[in-house]
Amino acid sequence: NLSEEKFKGCLGYFVHTIVVVALVMNLSLMFSIAPLNPLTGSENPTTAAKYDLITIVDSACVSCSSLSDMVDFLKSFKLDISTQELDYAKDTDATRALIDRYKLTKLPVLILRGPVPVDPELAKFTDAVTTRVEDAYVLTKVPPPYTDIASSTMKGKFKVTFLTDASCKNCYDVTLHRNAFKNISMNIIDEATVDISSTESKALVAKYKIVQAPTILVTGELDEYDGFQAVWPSIGTREPDGTYVFRKGVEAMGTYRDLKTGRVVSAPGPLGSATNGASDPTVKN
Repeated sequence: NLSEEKFKGCLGYFVHTIVVVALVMNLSLMFSIAPLNPLTGSENPTTAAKYDLITIVDSACVSCSSLSDMVDFLKSFKLDISTQELDYAKDTDATRALIDRYKLTKLPVLILRGPVPVDPELAKFTDAVTTRVEDAYVLTKVPPPYTDIASSTMKGKFKVTFLTDASCKNCYDVTLHRNAFKNISMNIIDEATVDISSTESKALVAKYKIVQAPTILVTGELDEYDGFQAVWPSIGTREPDGTYVFRKGVEAMGTYRDLKTGRVVSAPGPLGSATNGASDPTVKN
């Protein structure tokens, strides 16, 4: 879908650091000539380094991120590795001991006990997303949403409000934003859809001086998402009350309505130049 591709290009493929690192290392492993011994770096290992991989999850947090891909990635190495999963909500004594020992602050978390890796790809992983604590590598870059252990609350919640224009039959499909968030590993916890003809929408348009529709407004704990924070200034604004309004990216999405003139506009795109919607039957004067 061309409109979706435009949005991806505008928003960028900012995936969480953990995912990027994992993909890079997977590619490296795919194209290696022979497996390396994680302990010695030699080919065709006969003795593998021994590791204990412990994950602590919080089953009470149904929207929290999953570490399953990361666990599978670590298992792909030629390691002598044992795995254990503990539930913060159930295995209280065991998890509390680990939390105290390794000074954990977020869940889910991964603890990799074992020697310092010699394998350069495993070392890239541990250097990028973990911290060495005593005998283990502890995941410090926990992807949101996550449970904050101190407060027992979920962090990284956010809501997307889709501002639509039902009268504009040719305007871009605003639900493409939903797919785009999924593509960048951001799980929408809550969402709402309001049409520009509604009282609620008119209040939002006036409050945030919105001049184009469709568009989206994003609210919540978005400071938890470093990638989002890095790219948003190029496509939208952050308002004084913390609301993020999609503005400069609208034209890259396709057809939209200029709320100042009432005209439907076909924005510039890779396949042609911009034309206004003066002849479009959905134009409002």
